Amino acid sequence: MSIGNFLLSFLSVLNAMSPYLLLGFLIAGVLHVFVPKRFYAKYLSRDNKLSVLWAALLGIPLPLCSCGVIPTAVGLKNEGASKGAVGMKFFDKFKKQKTEAGTVVYAVEGMHCNHCKAAVEQSVGKLKGVETCEATPAANTLVVTGTASENDIRKAVEQAGFEFKGVK
Repeated sequence: MSIGNFLLSFLSVLNAMSPYLLLGFLIAGVLHVFVPKRFYAKYLSRDNKLSVLWAALLGIPLPLCSCGVIPTAVGLKNEGASKGAVGMKFFDKFKKQKTEAGTVVYAVEGMHCNHCKAAVEQSVGKLKGVETCEATPAANTLVVTGTASENDIRKAVEQAGFEFKGVK
């Protein structure tokens, strides 16, 4: 992998994560400003099952993904929430993250323009298990997040009229 491909992939991942990280920072800031410290001291600071229950109830309505959960959890910990309360509050969100297959970068040749990019993304994006996919014609890459098999992704790329080269 060349340094250029690494930087391109790094920027692509950073670009995909940034809105969710910012949402997490926003929610942490709102909690800091609008939730009094005595709430954390009274309900979330003890190392017992009741503080974990309160934290779980507080976490249910928060629309956080696995990226946004990190700054929010750190903010709650800094406000005085116990380790158990912070850990349990976001357990289901981390559990969901662990069950995902992750992100894989594939090499795809033959893409030259935005029309090619859209054709690959549309074909692969329809697959069961694909959460996100982003093609980059200049780098001949396809970044796929989800649980779809490499064989299914290969078929979708080839059906779109492009050459699948495997994991990059």
